[in-house]
Amino acid sequence: MDGTVLGQSCGLSGGFELERLIKAYEAAEKVLRGVPLDGDLTVKWNGDIRGRFIQFMEARGKSREYIRDCLSYLDRYVHVISKPEDIIEVFNKCKRGRDHLDRALRNLFNFYEVIERFPEDLLNRFRKAMPKVGTSVDFKEVTEDDVIETFNRLNGYAFKYRVIYRVILDSGLREAHVLHMIRTFNLDRLENLDEFSRYTLGLERGTKRGFYTYMRKETAEMVKELVEKGDIPCRNSVKSFLNRHRELVKPKYIRKFSYNKMVMVGIPETVADFINGRSPRTVGGRHYMFLKTQADKYYPKYVNYLKELEKKFKQLH
Repeated sequence: MDGTVLGQSCGLSGGFELERLIKAYEAAEKVLRGVPLDGDLTVKWNGDIRGRFIQFMEARGKSREYIRDCLSYLDRYVHVISKPEDIIEVFNKCKRGRDHLDRALRNLFNFYEVIERFPEDLLNRFRKAMPKVGTSVDFKEVTEDDVIETFNRLNGYAFKYRVIYRVILDSGLREAHVLHMIRTFNLDRLENLDEFSRYTLGLERGTKRGFYTYMRKETAEMVKELVEKGDIPCRNSVKSFLNRHRELVKPKYIRKFSYNKMVMVGIPETVADFINGRSPRTVGGRHYMFLKTQADKYYPKYVNYLKELEKKFKQLH
């Protein structure tokens, strides 16, 4: 039998061309493992990928708000990424919210690595090409007068926005957690204690936790009224409202104000962290119960402050 039987892959002496055989073997191995061949290693963003990306993110426990934010940036800036230079071009097009784009792309690359089974070394080259996105610390502080003025203005706006602001002031929770509570409100989770109400939220996403919503009883009644009316606000409507009314203090600064005042009235920082949903990642069962007991003990101090603060509403000119 001569070498012509195996065609060009076999030399005159009957020996295989080793390089071509290795390449063929590697290609066959990729196909068996479900890994795309080199010609297909392009990160794409289209309708098919979008739908499966949403399922991937939901399976990972990402919130609707988080997923929606990622989709927004991917829809605007990402089409095809085949080389590291494409990453640089994507970021050059994004003038605002580059940290959001960074987060969206990293999730997309994770999707391609886990679901599409793209080679890790390729995606790591893409990740390394992403420019460093600095996140500066926001040192802005708002005064008590700023908060009073904002709540006075809120009296002229829709009830649902007043409720959101009031819950944030009472609890120090993130806006997203407050919206989640209102959207999924269950009366069985609300407990009225002597001086305040405590709602079992049980929300945990990475380091962003919201075990409970601590609030005044009057605030809890406002939440119940809003839910009964069915005028449940969504994230986009709140965002649009805030963009139209820039004279209002942003919710994130109300949250910071709430935390600072809790500490100032004598609530230990670790307890204030727990109430605000800033509890440490390593919180264990016993420590968790300790913090809840401490929060129940100290929160009335903040309730007393809020009562005095509310007396000043409509007094500022």
